[in-house]
Amino acid sequence: MKKAVVHVRMEPNLKEDAEKVLDRLGISTSAAVTLFLKEVVAYRGIPFEVRIPDGVDLDEKSLNEEAEKGRKEYREGKTQSLDEFDKEFKKKNNIK
Repeated sequence: MKKAVVHVRMEPNLKEDAEKVLDRLGISTSAAVTLFLKEVVAYRGIPFEVRIPDGVDLDEKSLNEEAEKGRKEYREGKTQSLDEFDKEFKKKNNIK
């Protein structure tokens, strides 16, 4: 029985677009995240190239601010587990 929970913050449009693709593939969000993490373990790193796009500045202060926003949302109960999200998504889209 799976018991680990992962909380993820992302842009709503990204979530919706990814769900559409995953739905067409017949894969739940939870399964897709599990697949990604298995690949991380197998590759012993990110299974694709990670680069900073031209014109994007990722400074430490901005990253820390985003991390704090995520922690605050978690403390305020504004997040849900992937399993909760998956159940809600399946119910909303009549997927069994």
